[in-house]
Amino acid sequence: MKITLAGVFAGVFIGAFAYELLQRSRPDVVSSIRETVSETMDKYIKRIENEEEVVERKTTE
Repeated sequence: MKITLAGVFAGVFIGAFAYELLQRSRPDVVSSIRETVSETMDKYIKRIENEEEVVERKTTE
């Protein structure tokens, strides 16, 4: 358990460090990645909302 927790914290720390390094050296790349992730998440959220509407319609009919 301790090893897993240490691994998670190390991964978060390394990821945050890499993000900050990239943000300072190439902010345009980070901006592009943020936009891509945002668009992808919007697509998934819309898909989930549509599936929930279909389920609600089926249960009310």
